[in-house]
Amino acid sequence: MYDAQGGIDDPDMKKAQELRFQRRIVFGITPSDDDRFDSNLGATISEGLKRKLMEVIDFSNNTKFNKRKMKDHIQQKSAQHMAKNTNAKMNQQKKTITQNNIRIYNTHLSIAFGYPDIYGLRAFDVAIEILFLLDIFRNLLTEYQDAQTVQMVSDFKKIAAQYMFKGAFIFDVFAVFPFIYVADWKHAQDLLLIKMLRLYKLQVKFIEPDQILKMMRFFYQNKDREDQIQTDNFIKQVIKIIGLIINTCVITYVLGCFWYRMVDRINLGDDEPTFITNFYMAKNPTAKTVNDIPVHERLVYSVYFILTTLSTVGYGDFYPVSILEKIVGSLIMFCGVTFFSIVMNEFIGIILELKGNNQTEDEKNLNKWMLLLRRFNNGGKALDKGIREDIMKHFNYFWDNNRTATLLEKKDYFDALPRDIKRILMKDYLFEDVFTQHRFKDFFDNGEAMDPDFLYDISFGFKPRQFWPTEEDCFIYESFEYVTEMYFVMDGDWSFAKEINNFSEIEKDPLMVNRVKKIKGRNFLILKEHSTATYIGEYYIFTSQMSRYNYIANTNVQTFSLTQSFINEHIFEKYPQLKTEMVAEAHNRYNTKFQRPLNKAWKDLTEKISIEAEQERQRNRPAVIDLTKAQEKKQQVANLNQQLEMNKVKLENLNEKASQMFKHIEDIQQLIFSKCDEFDEKVKEAESQFGKELSIAIIENKKLKKELRENFKSNLKGNLLGGGVNNRFNKKSKQNEPVQK
Repeated sequence: MYDAQGGIDDPDMKKAQELRFQRRIVFGITPSDDDRFDSNLGATISEGLKRKLMEVIDFSNNTKFNKRKMKDHIQQKSAQHMAKNTNAKMNQQKKTITQNNIRIYNTHLSIAFGYPDIYGLRAFDVAIEILFLLDIFRNLLTEYQDAQTVQMVSDFKKIAAQYMFKGAFIFDVFAVFPFIYVADWKHAQDLLLIKMLRLYKLQVKFIEPDQILKMMRFFYQNKDREDQIQTDNFIKQVIKIIGLIINTCVITYVLGCFWYRMVDRINLGDDEPTFITNFYMAKNPTAKTVNDIPVHERLVYSVYFILTTLSTVGYGDFYPVSILEKIVGSLIMFCGVTFFSIVMNEFIGIILELKGNNQTEDEKNLNKWMLLLRRFNNGGKALDKGIREDIMKHFNYFWDNNRTATLLEKKDYFDALPRDIKRILMKDYLFEDVFTQHRFKDFFDNGEAMDPDFLYDISFGFKPRQFWPTEEDCFIYESFEYVTEMYFVMDGDWSFAKEINNFSEIEKDPLMVNRVKKIKGRNFLILKEHSTATYIGEYYIFTSQMSRYNYIANTNVQTFSLTQSFINEHIFEKYPQLKTEMVAEAHNRYNTKFQRPLNKAWKDLTEKISIEAEQERQRNRPAVIDLTKAQEKKQQVANLNQQLEMNKVKLENLNEKASQMFKHIEDIQQLIFSKCDEFDEKVKEAESQFGKELSIAIIENKKLKKELRENFKSNLKGNLLGGGVNNRFNKKSKQNEPVQK
């Protein structure tokens, strides 16, 4: 069933697909152009070209010639053929422009002013008539394409019949008929109106935008594709504007010639005052007839009158006189209102289109967003102009400097790259100036060397920011406000500042006044200035604290920002080991490089201000003798003397008491000394008595020991029985004697 419906297994379908594929190979068209190619193939390719096409297809099928080389070869030939056609079209365009100028200038000038023999115009007109006559013969000898067979017809009889009966032969013959040579000038000038038939060939488009665009592309062919598209649109709109100007000039010129021809014809048949008698003859009193006035002067008067009438300006220096002139002038004014309304409408459309084409997709989306905000602003009221300008200024800088936008615009291509190449693109190409800045090394160096993965991940968070030295945009950070972004300052001068209230004391010091900056009626004292690359705000976003100082831009400061949410969600979650180290490093850097120097600078400045203020008050204090103060001082001296006498009496009393105390102390000391002597004597007596008693006790102890020893020996001898025992005892005693000794 699938084959019956012409599926992929249908032989006819396969053959058609193969033929379509071969056509794409030969002509180098993409599959998206397939339907357009097939639908227009019979109408755009002749039979001879079809035969050559089939020969090329057979050649590519029957040989081993590389199809890719065949495609490149045919594309090259196609480009060369296109270049030749472009040159031919440009030549044809030049020819068309020339013919248009000839038709406009020659035809209307001849009808209005005849054939004036100035600047060789009569010979020029004769030559033009001969060229138009030759054009008739050229049309009789030029092939034409048959609408039915789509083939070129070269038979002379068929060409002549086609041109005479179906073409513009009659109009061309009357357009070149020499009426001036077969009738007198009075009637011939009216017959010259027949030459207006040649204007049917006049092309309204005097300029072909596509042809000029091909020439102009040579100057910007190396730009990006989006820039080329914007430049193409700009050139097209400029060409349209030039075309409107040319069309206006042509219509004004044609109507000016007709106007002169009409008023000249009226003047010939009537003696009443007309436009010619009131203006042409009045402005040239020496001229006897209107023909005595130079042609270019008459032409300028007529064109000037028509231009002021078409534009409905009407200065009043030229105006219709007769009834017929007023009727025709009124019709011209009606046409002028319509004509200039159309021109202005097209001009406004061109401006709007030019503005819309120059906008990028981001700018269009931003405009839609601001229109959406308008709905919630007091019932559809537009946003304030200053706010809109600030928004556009911010986003214009963001779009121009957002380095990842171009890369991520084709995210599929970027995701398909290996990670090494992506790291190189982000680290060594897009943000090389950021990562190689030595003043940023402390932030990116999370170890012995910079981690490529860390640099790659953090590069996606860089957002361009710029601060301008204006009152509205100068604050990088404002004191006592929470910080949500840190900044890597790439270029620009900025400073730390603190708001002050006692400006009256500072303005007296010219050196201090130069360090004060006024912003929106507030005074800020500059504590420290910076002009080199650095990074700021990392301590605030790591610890979620408010800014303690005002960071103010002195010039245009260009930075890259990292948001607090990006660091917490994409960096600290992926690299949790870095959080503690980075927070500690940020705290140390903030204290050593910012907080301590700034606190010291603020303290020194405030002390200097207070000292200078006190000195100023002392210098400005008047030297006036005040009697009341002198009396008060004298009374104070008397009081002090009285108090001094009282203190003297008290001191004497204290001295007397002290002397009595010293006497008591001396008595106590003598008593102590006497007691000590008595105690020493008693101790000595006790010692001598103790020595005597001890010696007696020792002597008695020795006597007692001797008696006991003798009693023991006698008792021991008496108790022993037998000689053996005595002998053993004697031996033992002999053996023990040395020991006893």
